[in-house]
Formats: sequence, structure tokens, C-alpha cells
Amino acid sequence: MNRTFEGISHRFPFSRSVMIIDENRSVRELHPDRSQALKNHSPDGFNWGYAGSGPAQLALAILLEVTNNEETALRHYHDFERQGIAAIKSQETNWEIDEQKVIAWLHAQDEMLNSGDTQ
Repeated sequence: MNRTFEGISHRFPFSRSVMIIDENRSVRELHPDRSQALKNHSPDGFNWGYAGSGPAQLALAILLEVTNNEETALRHYHDFERQGIAAIKSQETNWEIDEQKVIAWLHAQDEMLNSGDTQ
């Protein structure tokens, strides 16, 4: 199944939400609860466009959703926060990322770790 994660900035009231859209265009919201139970960086939920607690929570939540593996998500979410979530241009901008890009990013991380390279 190929899914897309879509971040939405709401101005009034100010908030952030992340939707998961599957290949059948079915939509559901990604909630922080599961990732917070594993590691609670941000009781207020998700954010993006900088390195911090909200982006860390989002990175962990997306990796948990994509891999369904707590160990993998915990191993990679700090790098995913810095390289993916913090790199989103602006907090005011809606964005989307394809699940296949997240999987490709994870494979590249594993290849780098297996080759002995570090960042």
C-alpha cells in the first residue's frame, strides 16, 4: 500500500494536523498518541520546519506508521527529524511526503550504517 502523509497548518485556531491518505484516497488523521507512548517529546503534538520537540514527535510517529516497528523508528527518528521534518521550508506551509520516499530514506540509512559510514 502506498500512502501519503500531508501536514496541514490551521490558522484559526492555530494548530497542526497530519493526515494519511491511502491509494484509495481514504483519509485518516495521524495522532501522536502511539509515538508519545513510546517517547513523549511533545505533549502538544506535531510541528515541522525546525528541529525541536514537535518535529521529533512527528518524525517518530511517521516512522512508526511506516515501519510498524518500534526499534527501527527509535533508531532513526532523530536523523529523520533533522533531514526530513526540520527541512520543511516553513511552519506556515502545508506539505506532503510519500511513504515510498520515507522507505527509500530508511533503506539509505541502513545501507550507510552497514557500510560503516556515519554522518
